[in-house]
Amino acid sequence: MRTDRHCLAAFVMLLGTNAFAQTAPWYVAIAGSYAHESNIYRLADGVSLGDRGSRADSVFITSLEAGFDQSLGRQRLRGALSLRDSRFERNESLDNRGHGLRLTWDWSTVERWSGTVVAQLDRSLVRFDSGGATVVPERNIGTTRRLEARARVGLVTRWSAELGVSHQQNDYSAAAYLSREFRQSEAHASLRYAPGTAISWSLGLRALEGEFPRFAQASDGSFIADRYHGRYADLGARYDADGVHAVDARIGLGSTRYDRATATDLSGVTGALQWTWRPYGPRGKTRVDTRLWRDRGQDSSSLGYYISREGTLAAGRVADYSRSTTGLSLAASTELTAKLSAHVMLASDRRDLRDVRQDIFGQFGSRSGSDRSRQWSVGLRWQPTRSIALGCSIGQERRTASNELSTNLGNDHRNCFAQFSLY
Repeated sequence: MRTDRHCLAAFVMLLGTNAFAQTAPWYVAIAGSYAHESNIYRLADGVSLGDRGSRADSVFITSLEAGFDQSLGRQRLRGALSLRDSRFERNESLDNRGHGLRLTWDWSTVERWSGTVVAQLDRSLVRFDSGGATVVPERNIGTTRRLEARARVGLVTRWSAELGVSHQQNDYSAAAYLSREFRQSEAHASLRYAPGTAISWSLGLRALEGEFPRFAQASDGSFIADRYHGRYADLGARYDADGVHAVDARIGLGSTRYDRATATDLSGVTGALQWTWRPYGPRGKTRVDTRLWRDRGQDSSSLGYYISREGTLAAGRVADYSRSTTGLSLAASTELTAKLSAHVMLASDRRDLRDVRQDIFGQFGSRSGSDRSRQWSVGLRWQPTRSIALGCSIGQERRTASNELSTNLGNDHRNCFAQFSLY
């Protein structure tokens, strides 16, 4: 199954594992992984692809990760490069090669000025939700470009301020998803007050402008764009007294308005609350993260299967274009021994859905609905040496829908990976 080159590359890298100093300001890692899903296209219950493809499939991924982290006086430069080759056992049309690049410059000057500039590029297979009754079993490659800059200044000991701007652009290769391509620019300003080491408060303002350039198509074949804008005020707080309990909270009040898809307008309260618990202190071997959130559903990150530098296999996220999403998640990890660790994840979310359609007269109408999803996964990770990591996990997703805007579906998945690193 085209795995010979995977094994050969891993073997060559393993031979050189101990040939380099572990204190180098760079790293190189190669990994091979296997993942199987019972519903690779996330189709509705009972739907079969027939001769168009297989509902269940396995994918073999080879990943090459490289990066550096170098300090130059007050400045710090970081970079990460990821090359991924994915081969599917049955749906060979999904075979793809992806890459990711991230460059970060942490800068600092006199007079308490500092900041960060980040440039990011990612190209990978997008795991879109099939939605409704329409099934589009085709490969969809997403390309994400993002540029972000932040500047901070410490006004006095307890006060600091931050200004930031960002721009993101998402493009897709499949014609069925051209209407979901978008560009978005955002600016924010915030003021932070830290009366002590345990607690801090922040108040910020955000403004965003975006556009779906191919939202609809006119009778002459030209594309009609839909523009949107948002304005939000955010109040944040963080508490971390002793390293055992840490709480991060954010409450936002504002709205996002669309020129054409007005049914997806969102106003009111958004936010997130996260509690991190380390029962044995900051150096303990157990950590539990609980998160509650409500936010805009537009999460269009195109992130396929990849293996991180830490040696964990991440499955592709599903691009979500709901009006809003409310969710609760719990993730826990613990070190069973010095070399063996375990993790578990539970999550549940509810999406508020809007479907905006253009009729033959060029008018836009909408339908509404909702769905609920529940997910879980458990896994083990074994790291016998600093340069070698192995792991396996299993999990399941189940979704129930209120109407035809979504689908009832289930998906079981399992995966294993092996990673060899040079530092």
